[in-house]
Amino acid sequence: MLPPYLIAFLYRDVDSLAGITGGFAGVFIQLIIPAMLAILARRWEAANVNGAGRNVHKSPFSSDFWPKLVLVWAALCLAANTYIDVRKLL
Repeated sequence: MLPPYLIAFLYRDVDSLAGITGGFAGVFIQLIIPAMLAILARRWEAANVNGAGRNVHKSPFSSDFWPKLVLVWAALCLAANTYIDVRKLL
């Protein structure tokens, strides 16, 4: 609990601090966690389905390519967010 209190006490620009932390948390909440859940759920389903037949309602986005693409996009977003935040501080 000490590091957040020290940062809040020493850093006066609260709006900028909220933007920095919110940007990183937003990427994790909106992109990384759902993509990882999709990848893990598909692995679990592939391991536990015993020839149940063809699913006619299967999504066209059901391959592992799409969550991995979202993870690549999340990495690009994190890199851009870091670059912009560091540039603002300098």
